[in-house]
Amino acid sequence: MSTSPNASKDLEIAIEKLNFQHLNDNPTNVRFRKVSFSQIETDPDWQLRPKPSAPRKTLDVWSLIEITQDDIVAPFVVGTTTEGEEWCTSISTSHKQLFAPDLSGVITPTGSFYRLLEHNDDDPSISQTLMIVYSIRAWGYGRVVAHFPEVVF
Repeated sequence: MSTSPNASKDLEIAIEKLNFQHLNDNPTNVRFRKVSFSQIETDPDWQLRPKPSAPRKTLDVWSLIEITQDDIVAPFVVGTTTEGEEWCTSISTSHKQLFAPDLSGVITPTGSFYRLLEHNDDDPSISQTLMIVYSIRAWGYGRVVAHFPEVVF
């Protein structure tokens, strides 16, 4: 079975539109930004904070993402678990994520503890971007990502 050159080109165009930067092509003033490793603020009180004995998940490859709208900033972590599934942590505009001084862990606004392994210096992968889209819809902000195809995880 062969594919036509047009079908291959259409697939390339569709895949290109699934990249992280395309999230900012939405019709709202909501913007997505990957926070660089050097810009992540750590929690000076990390050692004093209570943490569960076991993490909710371990994220093998992860990134900190900020969603902004006007003066509102809402951070969350997206990554791939050690089991190979894509994952987003909870999001909050009133509480920030609390990172360990060595960035080996994070406590989310809901109190969940995640072990963090390798920080991703690049933009999130297509599968992580699709997880972001899925999460944004699940959180009730579907119009922000209406330009992305429906995805089921």
